[in-house]
Amino acid sequence: MSIFSRIRNRIESIFSYIIGEGRAKKITFSDIENELVEISNQQKVEREIVFNKTEKLSITELSPTQKKLIYKKCQVLNIRNSKTDFEKFRSINQDIEKLETNRLLQSKIKFQPKKNEDATLEKLFSELKDEKFNENILPSLSKKRQQIELNRKKNLEKNTVLKNEILNFSLIELHQKREEERKEQDRLEREKKINEQFESHLARAKHFQANNHFSRAENELLDALQLELDKEKEVQQLMSDLKLKKYEFKKRLAEFNEIFANAENSFHSGELEQAISQYNKALKFNIDNTKCERRISDANHKIQRIRELEEVRKRKEKEEKVSREKYKEDAEAILQYYKQNGIFELYHYTDSRNINSIIQNHGLYSLRELDKKGICYHQGSETREKPEYIRLSYTKNHPLLWISKQKRRIEREEILNIDVEVASLKETTFTNVNVARTSTPPIVKFGKNLEFIKKHVKLNVVKRQYSPSRDDRDHPYYQAEIMVKDQVKIKYIKNLSS
Repeated sequence: MSIFSRIRNRIESIFSYIIGEGRAKKITFSDIENELVEISNQQKVEREIVFNKTEKLSITELSPTQKKLIYKKCQVLNIRNSKTDFEKFRSINQDIEKLETNRLLQSKIKFQPKKNEDATLEKLFSELKDEKFNENILPSLSKKRQQIELNRKKNLEKNTVLKNEILNFSLIELHQKREEERKEQDRLEREKKINEQFESHLARAKHFQANNHFSRAENELLDALQLELDKEKEVQQLMSDLKLKKYEFKKRLAEFNEIFANAENSFHSGELEQAISQYNKALKFNIDNTKCERRISDANHKIQRIRELEEVRKRKEKEEKVSREKYKEDAEAILQYYKQNGIFELYHYTDSRNINSIIQNHGLYSLRELDKKGICYHQGSETREKPEYIRLSYTKNHPLLWISKQKRRIEREEILNIDVEVASLKETTFTNVNVARTSTPPIVKFGKNLEFIKKHVKLNVVKRQYSPSRDDRDHPYYQAEIMVKDQVKIKYIKNLSS
């Protein structure tokens, strides 16, 4: 029976009740036979390919192409499009394909008797020649002759049986030999696998021992001993070495714990350099290096942080010292008071011919400093009161500017906007009126703090857009001044750039 007939009979016997189910017209095997024939031909070609490629006499696993063809065939057979049906078809076809492929592969088997039996077999076969028995000859022979022929027929039958038994005996012996070879190969494979497992246990035991995991190392050695009982001596020696290492480790661990505890005490007491030295000593035991290294890192970080804080403290002290030397004690209060009263900048007028010199010399200088440094300048005022100071005003419209222009001491004025911060400088002095007003009341008064400003400087007067008339009693207070010692650096001059 061909493969197609077997498939058809199998399908019709098991799944005949589903073919055509749900359809108006019943589907028969002939409807899908052509497609199945094509797939089966492809399977036959693939079997030939497997036959030529493999040296084996049987297979347990189909090739990828065979699996694809089975999958395709099962899709054709699966009329109901059922996953369960599809899996049944595939299981059946896989078994069939394996049987057909193994049948083809077994045709490679060539039976050859053992050499030492060749002579015996040849002798037996020569004596047991096949002869054909003619049934038609019996009626024409005598009774005796008939008996002879019947006996000859029986002998032929016995010879045939004997011949078959000899052949079967040879096949059985060959099979037994192959079975013994297979068993020996299996034994070698098992021994190889066991030996690999044994070596793996030893390697893991060595790894655990190196990392001080002695219990786990001991378990690995015990597992190894269960696999290779004949290597008990080797394993017991490893066990002895392990116990010695464990004893030495406990001794080192006690020393390590003592040193580490001392290091911890130093660390928490703030003796960081000493702690680092002790942690480094503990590292040499190679017991808990990660913990020691982390603690060393923490200690170094703390040392760095302490140094940074110390640098910040020193820098802050330096800045405070500079501030104390440079600024007034109530500097912030003075600036705040000015801002609350709408004073955000101060003013200084000069001849425009002085501007280049101011820029080149990086700021304004007092008359005394100008003379000392030999700097040429055009003086706008005819007086030299307080020559060590640069005199600033609260207003751009200073009355003395008008006088200087009238007397042509200034050709073209330049009003410089000065940052009010100069009022906070330590040597800055405040006046209630013009510095030159020393004899006519109200007489000039000098002060250096906020209390003086609040008491003697009339900010409501100096903020006026125009100066009061000479007859106004507030006229002198309009000319109140702020005097900066020696120099007004160019960074404070808001409408000039260096």
